[in-house]
Parts: sequence; structure tokens; C-alpha cells
Amino acid sequence: MRWSAVTTIASALHNIYNGLEDVMKTLCKSVDSFVPTGSSSHQDILDQMSSPRKDVRPALVGEDWYADMNELRAFRNLISHNYRRELRGDLVIENLKRMETILPLFLAAMHDLDRHLSEPNGDDPVPGPYDR
Repeated sequence: MRWSAVTTIASALHNIYNGLEDVMKTLCKSVDSFVPTGSSSHQDILDQMSSPRKDVRPALVGEDWYADMNELRAFRNLISHNYRRELRGDLVIENLKRMETILPLFLAAMHDLDRHLSEPNGDDPVPGPYDR
């Protein structure tokens, strides 16, 4: 029963990180006009989103939580390559706590990025969907 709970939580964390990465990939394509490819693409996407693009966008991933995002990326990789048999419950819980911290930060950063991209030529920002 414990193994089932651990693998279920691990799979959920894997899926959530994949969703975050899909958002980052979309931003790489639509805002930066460049999506990393190749064997290091997952790390490269995270690195790209943690760096601001001058006159285009601020960093999406903050310096203070980059390391946690990188740990979640590595954990997603562990699950993707089917190492579930080797999962330790403490590692899964550690990453669950990490995700509980990161998800609100990521959503807030997305909101800030939306506001930044909505600013018409440096004037007051156009009201976003959260301003109602």
C-alpha cells in the first residue's frame, strides 16, 4: 500500500512539472522565439526561463527558487525513466513540499510576466484577468 501511495504522488509531481515545463516551452517559442532541443533541452529550457531577455521579458524563474525548480526537473527525469522501484518515500515527500512552495511562485511569476508583456510601450499596464 505504501508503494502505491509513493508512486501515485511521484507520478502527480511528474505530471505537474511536465505542465510547468510545457508553459515554459510555449514562452520560449512565443516570446523568446527559440526553443532548446537536444539531450539537455529540459535543463536548457529551465535555464532560459531563469534568465531575463533584455527589452523582452523578465526572468520567469526567480534566482531564489531556481534550485528547487532544478530539483523538481531532476525528480521528473527520475520518474520519466521509470525508476519508481527505487523511490524513497522521504524523497517523494521532499519534492511534494518543494512543489507546494514552487507552484504559487510560478503562478505569480506568470501573472507578473503577463502584466509585463501587456504593457503598451512602457505606459500603464493594460488590466489583466486578475485585476477584476
